[in-house]
Amino acid sequence: MSPHTRLTFPSGWEGHPDYERAKWCAALSDLVYDERSKREWTEAEFAERAGVSLDYVEELEGSAVYPDPDVLVMLATVFGGRVAVGGRDEPYSLAFVA
Repeated sequence: MSPHTRLTFPSGWEGHPDYERAKWCAALSDLVYDERSKREWTEAEFAERAGVSLDYVEELEGSAVYPDPDVLVMLATVFGGRVAVGGRDEPYSLAFVA
């Protein structure tokens, strides 16, 4: 398994719709990878637990999926808690709360 790549974003693009979407997709990617890794689940194990395809897991961890409510509910169910959305200090953050 290759290491997870965390995206970085150049300054000056804040407020652009593509920037906003990419930041949320990257936050979701990091959340899924971190939580799956903590549990020592393979991508295939996570896919089975979540009821999604391995390709979809790769898209989740590759910053290709936008964190809409359905995705967040699915993750909360799989990880057994809830997903907290960022606040004032870190607006583009997602965290798992047990």
